[in-house]
Amino acid sequence: MNIINYIRRSNQGFSPWVGLFFFFLFLSLPVMADNNVMLRKQQNLAKWNIAGANYSGITHIGGTHYAVVDDKDARHTFRIFSFDIDSLKGKVREASLVDEVGGEHSVSDAEGIAYVPGRETLFVSDEANQRVVEYTTEGEPTGREFAVPEEFGKDAIYGNYGFEALAYSKKDHCLWTTTEHTLKADGNMTVPGDTTGCMLRLVSFDDKTMKPLHQYAYRMDAPRAKKKGRNYAYGVSALCCLDDGSLLVLEREFYVAKRYLGSWVRHRIYRVAPSQSQQIESLHEIPVDVCMNKTLVAEFCTRLNVIKHNLANYEGMCLGPRLADGRQTLILISDSQKNYGNRLYHIKDYVRVILIRNEE
Repeated sequence: MNIINYIRRSNQGFSPWVGLFFFFLFLSLPVMADNNVMLRKQQNLAKWNIAGANYSGITHIGGTHYAVVDDKDARHTFRIFSFDIDSLKGKVREASLVDEVGGEHSVSDAEGIAYVPGRETLFVSDEANQRVVEYTTEGEPTGREFAVPEEFGKDAIYGNYGFEALAYSKKDHCLWTTTEHTLKADGNMTVPGDTTGCMLRLVSFDDKTMKPLHQYAYRMDAPRAKKKGRNYAYGVSALCCLDDGSLLVLEREFYVAKRYLGSWVRHRIYRVAPSQSQQIESLHEIPVDVCMNKTLVAEFCTRLNVIKHNLANYEGMCLGPRLADGRQTLILISDSQKNYGNRLYHIKDYVRVILIRNEE
């Protein structure tokens, strides 16, 4: 049913509040790039008695198990979750916290995590210090970490906008990351009202030598927000590698209204193909005409307003299992800032599944 036409056909006794309800409902509908993608409804982790936290990265480690990092948990390296996903519909049937792994560790701001099956180790990105450190499955450091070039160092980033996204490519045997926002050398920070999105560098690292391999220029969409609110976050929060070597990039824009009501988070997932893109040189200015071509996979917006109370800030993304019909599942996890809010309303931790029919 066309919602707009329904509203137009309604006449006597039609309340303007009903019209307002349908208007906000229409705005909050998810956008899929084509029929090969389906978004499942987000599910609150609290329904499975999982406590609120600061979940910021997720990676599949085998079976129903996933490793998840919390960017404010200094007691554990990562946590192990189980997500039982229906093989026909792709819905999470059951979720549980299986274990909390590791103790005191060298990463102070864990944002991204990626599992390397060939080594049976996990890499964790430290946004605050611009490090990516390797750990055993018991959460202990192996002594290896990325040889991060000076141009990506701690002094080269804007505050709280360093390495957040992290993903492993089984096809190319490398790990991918990027700064959440542009480097200082590549431009000013993007703010509400800007008409151009920021420029990022997607960079890969060899899984054996830990040295950087390739860099590619990636241009984010211009911000949707037009004015400054109480708070604002804009950047790439997650990456995911597909089996063919292409990447999924999660662009996230989080606008917090001055009085909270009216806040929203806009999520856009794009696909890019490094093998079909032109590499860029380190320490050189990025030419505008070499940005990666990106294809929209899915878009959705979560909100806090008089109609919608589903505000969710998704910061983790990884591949899940394939369904019986061959569709690939993509699992997203949100950061509630440990259920930030009050008794009347607080942000919740959600898991969301997106179904991708093919990767062609």
